[in-house]
Amino acid sequence: MSKRLCASFVLATLLAIVSLVLPRPSRTLAEYVDTSLYGSGDTLVIAGLGINAPVNTRNVGDDGKMGDPAGKDDVVRYDFPTMPELGGYPGMGGTTVLAGHVDYHPNFTAVFWTLRQATVGMQIDYYRSDGVWVSYAIDWISSSSGDGDIAEYLVSTSPESMVLISCEGTFDPSTLHYNNRTLVHATRIS
Repeated sequence: MSKRLCASFVLATLLAIVSLVLPRPSRTLAEYVDTSLYGSGDTLVIAGLGINAPVNTRNVGDDGKMGDPAGKDDVVRYDFPTMPELGGYPGMGGTTVLAGHVDYHPNFTAVFWTLRQATVGMQIDYYRSDGVWVSYAIDWISSSSGDGDIAEYLVSTSPESMVLISCEGTFDPSTLHYNNRTLVHATRIS
């Protein structure tokens, strides 16, 4: 055996022994998921409500915390990389989950201020940064308790759908949150 081959064999053996002896960190995929907000280049348009807004993306970790939109004009698309049964992306299937603020209480209206005026049949257009345009029609509108579990509405479905989430109800100045959520569901039409 040559010196070079012998050295490689010894090094490989040593690394194998070390990997058996040293404890391995037990990290899950969720610990590698960056949950900070990042731009997508996508745009949400609901012409009937005067909404035309850029869409940012936020990954959701194993804890399921979706995180708030960053500002009054921020629409967030939530991606669920560790929970493939949830979410989706326009034109790619599943249920696209979007959220935006209704206002910055008490002084400023926000991106989803007019969402409360949505009606069944209204069209929602989603323009992806790659040039793909996907349209949806609103098929139901509902309210949920602000601390209620909405996971059932986020399940990846077929046919492809979209859920818009915002706040409604009574504003609590001590928590800076509303007591209810508006849920607007739409199904893909093109």
